[in-house]
Amino acid sequence: MWPRTLLSTALAVFAAGAVACSDPTEKPTAAAPPRSPAEGAVRDREVRKLYDLAPRCDFEHRGILLDFGSPMIEGRVTTPESLPIESAEHDGASWSIITERALEARFVTTAASRFFVSARLVPEGARSIAFYLDDVHVGSSRLKGTDARVVETSPTELMLDPGEHVLSVRFTPGRSQKPYAHLDWLRIGFPDDLKITFGAPTLDDVLAPGAVLSKVPHRALSLLAPSLVRCPVRVAAGARLRTAVGMVGAGEGEIEISARSDGEAPVSLGRTTLKGGDDATWQDLDYSLDAFAGKLVHIELKVISASKSGRVLFGDPEVTVPTIAPAALSPAQVVVVVLLGGVSRDELPGYADKPPPYLERLRKLTDRAVMFKQHRAGTTVVPATVATLLTALPAEVHTLTDYGARLPAGVTTAADAAHRAGFDVGWFSSVPYSFPAFGFAGSVRHKELVSPVQGEGGDSLARAGAWLETTLEKSPESKVFLFVHARGGHPPWVVDQKLADALPPENYTGDLSPRRAAQQLASVRGRRKLHELTDADQTRLAALYQLALSEQDRGLGAIVDALDEANVFDRTLFVVTSDGSTGLNQLFSQSPPLDDRSLALPLYIVFPGAAHAGKEVADPTEVTDVSRTLFSALSLTPSRGDFGRNLGQVAAGLSYADDEPLIAREGEARSTRWGRWVLSRSATKRTKLCDLFVDPTCSFDRRGQNPLAAASLERAFAAYDRKTSALAVKREPAVIDDDMLAALHVWGAMD
Repeated sequence: MWPRTLLSTALAVFAAGAVACSDPTEKPTAAAPPRSPAEGAVRDREVRKLYDLAPRCDFEHRGILLDFGSPMIEGRVTTPESLPIESAEHDGASWSIITERALEARFVTTAASRFFVSARLVPEGARSIAFYLDDVHVGSSRLKGTDARVVETSPTELMLDPGEHVLSVRFTPGRSQKPYAHLDWLRIGFPDDLKITFGAPTLDDVLAPGAVLSKVPHRALSLLAPSLVRCPVRVAAGARLRTAVGMVGAGEGEIEISARSDGEAPVSLGRTTLKGGDDATWQDLDYSLDAFAGKLVHIELKVISASKSGRVLFGDPEVTVPTIAPAALSPAQVVVVVLLGGVSRDELPGYADKPPPYLERLRKLTDRAVMFKQHRAGTTVVPATVATLLTALPAEVHTLTDYGARLPAGVTTAADAAHRAGFDVGWFSSVPYSFPAFGFAGSVRHKELVSPVQGEGGDSLARAGAWLETTLEKSPESKVFLFVHARGGHPPWVVDQKLADALPPENYTGDLSPRRAAQQLASVRGRRKLHELTDADQTRLAALYQLALSEQDRGLGAIVDALDEANVFDRTLFVVTSDGSTGLNQLFSQSPPLDDRSLALPLYIVFPGAAHAGKEVADPTEVTDVSRTLFSALSLTPSRGDFGRNLGQVAAGLSYADDEPLIAREGEARSTRWGRWVLSRSATKRTKLCDLFVDPTCSFDRRGQNPLAAASLERAFAAYDRKTSALAVKREPAVIDDDMLAALHVWGAMD
């Protein structure tokens, strides 16, 4: 950032400045040849199209431009009250209607430069406009009349440092019955000696969907010189960058393509000279991105020079991943989903440092399963996670986003779809959050709900195992969908008194009761004085917890045994995961923080035919992926949206070049993860960027050192928010009757 004391003094005389495109010093790397059919049949090709990503890219042409009235402002522009910014048409172009007195626009510079600020607008209620860069005043202008005009500050003499900056725009008067202005664009300009009129690189100007050279069409980015487009890409193994380049107009031009990461010099992939004129043709470029595999990089398409009348075209720039498509998995005769409550991932087999001795059947299941080591929830709200697991929809779309909502009746679950497709569907739950009050199991004919109020009412895993055994004995070829929401380690616990007396510590005289433990711990959480739990209390809690998990493990084993005895395990998709609720280490908190520790979920999947058995997958996955896999195993399709990936393909090693960050939300808080990077925002809108590779506890904010990564995550979240908002169904409130209220109370959910 700037040295504020010196800068504020200097800007009293001067005003406004920007960033020049960096000139890579590294020599261009030779493009590796494209993969040939002789290396293996290429049956599929996943791509990330930079043309479609354009609103999330940076546009630089004699400065940095923010195109208002377009999706480009999403993730960059904020207002004090966060009111929606509507659009209006002016001469065929879309402008933003500014109804709040102020706005802030974030941008990133990659090199030091002098700068100025300019804006194209139509004043309405505003009488003046002022610009502030990082809270330092850089210029003002009076606004008279209502005609369109460009207002501009004088260039500064001090340099704007590389990094992330905030441009604030403030209008007067303080209140207005009309919108303050219609805004076309904002520009952080770089002073230069060019004698040509500035042409703003708005989306409408840059995107050329029908660019043609020598009768060959491409969707192209059309750029004047000097220009740069910078787009974020997380590079998959084997990825390549491909584009066709050409020039419209007379003369010659020169372009360079580079890859840039925060804190590192850009790496040039290659430079090319172009010729325009009537005989201009496309040149196909193909560069390997192997050096950046697994990294978040920013591809820079740079026009170094061109004639005044010429435009350089980047046709269909895309990142491709040649892949051999894996063989399709067989449809499953039986689909089993076991959802565990009240357990943390880091204490389960395959995730814990040492295998817990009380989960022996789950440990044995891992030999037949694929483990997904970086599985992540999209929320800490338990019924929302259940809904996503069964619908392949994020919480923002199915709208069960909090404990006061239910899954709307019109949203189809995997259980509903399986029932309509002729499967025998069994629904077993010991957790109130998957009861009908929250919109679940309404159409399921066979459901057994074990309320925590019942005490000795039996366990859902045990009941599910008995039902599955009976169903398969009656009809060995029947198609079965079994959903079990088990309480896992969550209290209340049903323990024989003699057994309870034998648990450690010896001669326990504390107040903890197995049946009332959930309510007692809720009381402790409410006081926020965890030291009130004595060592004896903590020892007794751990013993009860482990005993509960041991019993759950036996119930899980009974389901596995029923499948083996019926000789259908090879035709079964078996999923074991958790509902996102916390374990003993957080005293089963109902409102954990929205961080990667709370969002971390276990995931074990046994695929039909034991495909990929014993494999561990390190790629991050999310709950919509599991749901997509369930629907695929059922040979069915989710009713809405295109969220999630088939985890059978992920386990087979299929690369997804077009991957997107994993999003988690709860209220105003959110967490956006892309590979090693996590951008979190608290309910008070404070943000932090974490690098999980070097700081897994997210102790330090690395946004200042990694502004490009932070900006790419902000914009990705904005695009996700726009997509999910457009698909969202109408929210429905949960129906909490007296019985449900009692169940939640005994569950410890009323703190």
